[in-house]
Amino acid sequence: MPYLDIPANCTAIKAAELTLPKASNFYKAVLASGNETFIAAHQGVDGDEVIIYETEPTVSQSPKHDIRYVERLYVRFDSEDRYMPEVFSLRPDFPEVPHLMLSQNEYPRQFCIYEIPYSELKLNWRAKVFLEDIRNWLTLTAKDELHQFDQPLEPFMLGYGTRIILPAKYHSSRELYFYLANKNAGRLTYLSTHTKISRRGERQMGFITIQFTLPPQVQTMVRFSPTNLLALDQLLKKAGVNFIDDYLNPYLKKASQNQEFASKDDGLILLITVPKLRHKDDTSPLVEIVCFAINNDTIERICLKTGVLIRGGGKIGLALDSTWSEDDVKSIQIEQLVVHSGFRPEMARVYNGMHIENQIGKIGLIGCGSLGSHVFNNLLRMGSEQWALIDDDVLLPHNSARHISHGAHIGNAKVESLKNLALSLYESAQVDILQANYLSAKDEQEIAESLNDVDLVLDISASLPVARKLSKQTNINARKVSVFLNPKGTDLVILAEPENKELSLIELEVLYYRFLCQTPALHQHFEVDDQPIRYSRSCRDISAVMEQDSIAILAGIAAKQVNQLSSNLSGMINIWNIRGNCQVVAFDAPLDKFRSIKKAGWTYKIAESLFTSIDRVREDKLPNETGGILIGMIDLENQTTYVVDTILSPVDSQEYPTAYYRGIAGVQGKLEDISHSSSDHLMYLGEWHSHPRGAGVNMSQADEILFSWIKDHLSSHGYPALMMIFGDRGEVGVCGGV
Repeated sequence: MPYLDIPANCTAIKAAELTLPKASNFYKAVLASGNETFIAAHQGVDGDEVIIYETEPTVSQSPKHDIRYVERLYVRFDSEDRYMPEVFSLRPDFPEVPHLMLSQNEYPRQFCIYEIPYSELKLNWRAKVFLEDIRNWLTLTAKDELHQFDQPLEPFMLGYGTRIILPAKYHSSRELYFYLANKNAGRLTYLSTHTKISRRGERQMGFITIQFTLPPQVQTMVRFSPTNLLALDQLLKKAGVNFIDDYLNPYLKKASQNQEFASKDDGLILLITVPKLRHKDDTSPLVEIVCFAINNDTIERICLKTGVLIRGGGKIGLALDSTWSEDDVKSIQIEQLVVHSGFRPEMARVYNGMHIENQIGKIGLIGCGSLGSHVFNNLLRMGSEQWALIDDDVLLPHNSARHISHGAHIGNAKVESLKNLALSLYESAQVDILQANYLSAKDEQEIAESLNDVDLVLDISASLPVARKLSKQTNINARKVSVFLNPKGTDLVILAEPENKELSLIELEVLYYRFLCQTPALHQHFEVDDQPIRYSRSCRDISAVMEQDSIAILAGIAAKQVNQLSSNLSGMINIWNIRGNCQVVAFDAPLDKFRSIKKAGWTYKIAESLFTSIDRVREDKLPNETGGILIGMIDLENQTTYVVDTILSPVDSQEYPTAYYRGIAGVQGKLEDISHSSSDHLMYLGEWHSHPRGAGVNMSQADEILFSWIKDHLSSHGYPALMMIFGDRGEVGVCGGV
């Protein structure tokens, strides 16, 4: 078989004269292999070295691609090891297969052996492995298994050099406007839009645009880029399109009659939509856009060379028939551009590794401050494009220390600045905004309507009253999540309702306080190191001291957790703490259920785990009675008491088979610790004690005296009294009221 020639600037050398380490090692690997045969070595004038050899891939009797039992190849090694060693076939009829490199010439065909950059590959490059990978490339190609089913289809044609950015919602039927967005080191970047824009520093280009669609193409790749109009026409004929006669000239003839046509002096842009199929029976084509520019000829000269216009008598006029010569059309130089599609939410999800089925729909965000803006930005860039934003605040200069918005938005509503961010990222973004105070009664109707169609309500207002109000709003069907930082900005807290709503935000809140008290590492959770900073003259014009880098880290964690809620249907009480060494420690608080009991117009919600733990203590102390203190939170506005913990019987208590007298040893210190750890949210609620076996849970005369004392003690604070009596088989007597 006659083989192709190697590059003309190479001369034959002996293998012993190879000087490049990689070339020499590759030669040795060929000699040591039982599947390869060394043919010759060459050296180029620039110091590159070439090794010609034959390899024997594993090929069946009926290969899917025409790979031979013996293939002659050559490998070129760069003299300075700047580039991947290049692998070429010397066969003049090597088939068109996936994973070939783009070239200015169709032959010799170059193999694409690796996907990773050479800068990474060269760190562990081994000649023997490289040799085996080349042979394996041929073996898999013969079976048509090199391109895996789940891999993206190969590009129809690769561009290089000048870039063009298309609109995210590009459609070939709509007009395009072009702008020169960047020119760096001679490389141009054009931005195209379907509507005229005005952006500082961008010049609008006077391109004429021709857009058309090819018939569906089975997966293939054009290995060389046409550099003139004739080559492009010939290429497209193979794809089933007579480009010049059926598309270019009819368009130019029609456009030349438009008065604006003459002003289009920057050239011609060709945008070709290519539907690509994995195989001939594929019914779900993927679409690729290929773009060419003709910008070295004026529109008038292009029309003259393609026969649309004709020169005669010193004038130029429309030709009756568009006849053209191959030489004229070949002289029209074209450049293939690198096409970038505008950013879309589905692209964001792919680049972030998000699964479509786990995507949250519309998110209602209450609170667009520092943390809220960062969480919004993270979720936005992960593909969340549907929002309802609620915040009444305005972006002031001091907010720039931590808010995601930039200086141009100072003085604007925070909701407006975040909406602008979303629209600048996605053309398809749907962002409803309401500049309103969530707690304001006059805005309640608007707020309810704003959150009516959301799939998740995200409260990042850093306002306890907002979280409490949101928790009570039964007219909001969406799942509710509260995200906030501790006063120092070192801890992130997420409280998420379960999907079935069996726990409310306020119930999660009180369980969060209980966890803080029970976890020594979090006892300083609410402490503040620095005094707030006053940013204006009003007594309320103060801002907390928090570090931007900590907020950015914690906002990233928050966004990740929110995204996981679509697949995590249970409730959540999670805390993340940033330590001084930048270590992040996570805490997962246990959930609980509440038993609701009504007494004297007051609702007592008691944690189920408390019943269990006290029952266990009672059993351990029998036949004696025992008791302790009840700990929890009081919601005066809604006349609800949440009971979540206990201080067990102090050591100085007196426990008898028919009587119990609670002691005081250590009680005051424990109550102060609980108050400190929970920032005064958890407190003394009342007493509990057990009755002996068979005694029931009704109040004895001594119990009535104790309950009266509790009422007197708490009524001065406006709090309801509570006493619980534990008996046999989990029976509990609850005495409560004001």
